[in-house]
Amino acid sequence: MIHVPASIFQEHKLKENIRKTNDKSLAFFAGLFYNSNTIIFETQKLLLSEERRYMDYKQFLETVEKKVRENMGTHIRVSTRTVKKNNGTERSGLLIEDDSTNISPTIYLEEYYQQFLSGKGVDKIAKEVADLYEDLKVDRPWDEQKLGEYDKIKEKVIYRLIGREANEELLQEVPYVPYLDLAIIFCVLFEAGDYGMATMMIRNRHLKLWHVTKEDIYHQARYNTWHELPGEFLTMSDLIAELTGIKEKCPEEPMYVLTNQIRNYGASAILYPDRLAGISLCLKENFYVVPSSVHEMIIVPESASPGRRMLTEMLREVNETQVEREEQLSDKVQFCDKKTAVMENAERREARLEKEKAEVKGGIHGRLE
Repeated sequence: MIHVPASIFQEHKLKENIRKTNDKSLAFFAGLFYNSNTIIFETQKLLLSEERRYMDYKQFLETVEKKVRENMGTHIRVSTRTVKKNNGTERSGLLIEDDSTNISPTIYLEEYYQQFLSGKGVDKIAKEVADLYEDLKVDRPWDEQKLGEYDKIKEKVIYRLIGREANEELLQEVPYVPYLDLAIIFCVLFEAGDYGMATMMIRNRHLKLWHVTKEDIYHQARYNTWHELPGEFLTMSDLIAELTGIKEKCPEEPMYVLTNQIRNYGASAILYPDRLAGISLCLKENFYVVPSSVHEMIIVPESASPGRRMLTEMLREVNETQVEREEQLSDKVQFCDKKTAVMENAERREARLEKEKAEVKGGIHGRLE
C-alpha cells in the first residue's frame, strides 16, 4: 500500500509472462473465431516430481526468498509481499529494496514456480531472479516531496480501465469515472518500458492531500495517457506474429486489436480522443468492441462478425479458460455506430432496436385501423 510520502514500489510482471498470456488468449479467441522427472542415483530413485508436488507456491516463495537474499549484498533487503490486484485478486511476490533508492520492484514468481514444478532447480531460479532485479532496479530515487504537491506530479497522472462490478471494494477507496460497465481509475506513472510500468494508484486520500477534484485528474489524465502511452491499432494476425514470431497472413483480416505501445493496460486506448471515430473511418462500417483483457480491446467489423450472441459466448469462454482473473476486463460486448462514433452495450442496443421496431409496427397498425 502506498502512502505519501513513502517508498515507491514498482510492481513488476515479466514481459515474457504477459506475452505468453496475451498470445494464448488472443490465439484462442482467433481460433474460436475461425514423462515425470525420475533420476537414478546408484541404487536409489529420487522422485523429484513427487517432492515438488508437495511444495506449494507459498513454500516455494519463502525458499526462493532465502536463496535470493544469499545472492544479494547487505544493503539490499528481500521480503515477501502480498498485493491486492485487479478484480479482487491477490498476488504474492518478492519485494527487493535497496537503501540507495526508494523505487523497489515486486517480482512475482508464478512462472518460476511452474518451471520449478517442471524440474528447474531453486538455486538456478534464485540466480535468475537476482539477475532480473539487476535489470529492473532504478538507480535514481524519486523525489518524495513531489508526491505531496499536485503541480509537480500532474503531468504523470494517467488512467486505466478496469471492471466495475468485480472491483466494488477497490472503487470505494479510489476516485473513478463510470464508463459503460467499466471504471476509469487513475495512477501516477513513474516509469514505463520493456518490463512494464512503475505506478502508484491514486486514492481518495490523495485528492484531499492535493486539494484537487476527480474532474481535475480526469481531464489531466485524458491528455497525459495518450501522450505517455501511445495507442496502436493493428490486425490480430500482426499482433500474434509479434508475440510468437510466426507470421501467418490471413486472406482477409476480420479482427483487429487496439492496445498501447507497451502492451500493458492498453484497453484504455479506447478512451483516447477521437479513437472511435478514427476506427470508424478506417473500417468504414459499424463494429463490435470485445474487451478481451485489461491489456487490449478486440475490434470486429459488423460485416465480419458472427453476431453479438456468438461474440459474447466466445468472450466468456476465453475469460473462463485463457485469461487470468487479474487481467479480465468484462464479459460484455460493446457496439459502435460509425455515424456517431459512440459505444453502447451490444445486448441493450439489440433490445432497444427491437423495441423501436415494435413501436413503429404498432403505430402503423394503429393508423390502418
